[in-house]
Amino acid sequence: MSENNSTQFQFRLGGIELEIAGDRQFVEQMYSRVMRDIEAARKSLADEDGDDPQAAWLREKQILWVHRCSPMMHKIYMSSPAELDKSPLMRQFETTHINIVFADRAVFGRVLPSVEKGATLWAELTERGRRRIAAATTSEG
Repeated sequence: MSENNSTQFQFRLGGIELEIAGDRQFVEQMYSRVMRDIEAARKSLADEDGDDPQAAWLREKQILWVHRCSPMMHKIYMSSPAELDKSPLMRQFETTHINIVFADRAVFGRVLPSVEKGATLWAELTERGRRRIAAATTSEG
C-alpha cells in the first residue's frame, strides 16, 4: 500500500470511538457504512417518536452534516439544529428540516461560527489539493 493511497478516519460520538486507517478505498467504504448505520438509527428514533411531545429532545439529538468547502479541501463536521441556530442567518430556516449544510470556507466562520471547534469528522483533499501537494512533494525531492 503506497502512502498516497492510504487515509484515516476517526469518529467519536456518545462514548463511541472508532478509528479506521489503511487503504483509501477500504476506509471510504467503511466510512460510508458507519454513516449509513448512524443515519438509519437516527431515522429509527425519529420514526418511533412520531408526534410525541418530546420532539424537542429529537431536535437536540438530530445530526446535521456540515461541509466546509474550499478549492483545496472539504471538511465535514457533525452539528445540531441548536448549534446552527446560534447563527443569525441559520435562524431564518427551520433547521429540523435540514440534514446537510454546505458552506464556502470564505463565509463559514460568519455563517456557522460555532460549528468548527477543532473537531473535524472528515477532511478530504479535492483534486486540486491533491495536485498541489503532489507538485510540492516532487519539487522538494
